[in-house]
Amino acid sequence: MHLEFPYGDRILPVDVDDNRVVAVLSPNRVPSGGEAELISGAILHPVASKSFEAFLLGAEDVLFVVNDATRPSPLERILDTVSPALKNKRVRFLVATGTHPPPDERDLRRLFGRHLESHRELIAIHDAKNESDMEFVGTTRFGTAVGLNRRIMDAQKCIVIGTVEPHYFAGFTGGRKSFLPGCAAYATVESNHRFALDPGSMTCALEGNPVHEDMQAAAEMLGDKSVFSIQTVLDGYNRIVAAFAGDLDSTFRMAVGESRKVYCVPVPASAEIVVGSVSPPLDADLYQAHKALENAKPAVKKGGIFILAAACPHGPGNDAFVRVLSSEKRPEDVLGKVQKEYKLGYHKSARIAEFVLHSQCWAVTGLDPAIPRSMFMRPFAGLQAAVDAAVAQKPDGKILFIRSAGTVVPEIHGK
Repeated sequence: MHLEFPYGDRILPVDVDDNRVVAVLSPNRVPSGGEAELISGAILHPVASKSFEAFLLGAEDVLFVVNDATRPSPLERILDTVSPALKNKRVRFLVATGTHPPPDERDLRRLFGRHLESHRELIAIHDAKNESDMEFVGTTRFGTAVGLNRRIMDAQKCIVIGTVEPHYFAGFTGGRKSFLPGCAAYATVESNHRFALDPGSMTCALEGNPVHEDMQAAAEMLGDKSVFSIQTVLDGYNRIVAAFAGDLDSTFRMAVGESRKVYCVPVPASAEIVVGSVSPPLDADLYQAHKALENAKPAVKKGGIFILAAACPHGPGNDAFVRVLSSEKRPEDVLGKVQKEYKLGYHKSARIAEFVLHSQCWAVTGLDPAIPRSMFMRPFAGLQAAVDAAVAQKPDGKILFIRSAGTVVPEIHGK
């Protein structure tokens, strides 16, 4: 069997014996109408909200809160549809970076497309560490002191644009996540993300998930702030397959249902070898690409091998994430360190440490091999070489391949 997987700006080929392959997973294909029709239909029929025209009535100033470049974004396509209604408004944009690095010129072009030049001077980039940009809005019942970018609090109207897909500890991206972590103070994000260590913080889980519930509580602190939400679900080719507009929580919940149809993919059994290929933009760095490991974890048999294929053109990512893993010789010691003192990024370190106590993690990346090796991952220069080595180690092992492994969630239906 000859297979091909996206890897940065190129393709990685793999040849493997057909009899070894359990399945090749990709996002499910979901029938949909044209993208423009889906967006227009959502805006014409808002959920639990006044109409878009009524929302804009009397507003001179409108703030868009939009994804950063670590998420696939349909922003350009949505602006194509809504721009005519905004002709006489002062339109500004806040890029919800959370604690991610600021987008560069290439990222901005990917996000805004043909609308970049006309809006460039009105685009602000959230900086979680700039305390002068933050306004304290309250403390959640979980004890998180919520600081949000004051541009949100000062805006007459906010339009939130999100994409909803599985997330390994928030349950799903999108919706409330645009505010926390998207536009929150660094300390607020750090306080929220410490709950990622809680066993209830899992992929596709919302109820009983303290990360999600804390994010939701933060969004509710906006109170009477006038917010109109546009939430989309994309397929494996970043095409819009569903769109919902109106109330923030209602649109998020409806998009979650559609997202499950796209990204939760049944598989007959777990496997001794699982290969997860991460597509752009989640392959930007190892910190983001790690999501593939979390999604695939239930599909890897105990003692098995997970092979991560992610280009990581921006390096390993979050410094704390790398530092805590590389500072210890044993994964058990990493877990002990994280439990003693949590810092933002440590949750990913703990998750990798937990994984390698259960199974092996191998990595095909563009990183210096010393980096994954210091993080308990075995580095390989190519995907074929990694697959061949895994087969040699497990001569009777079956292989499960996962495309778009950063978002696809295998659901095991067998043993």
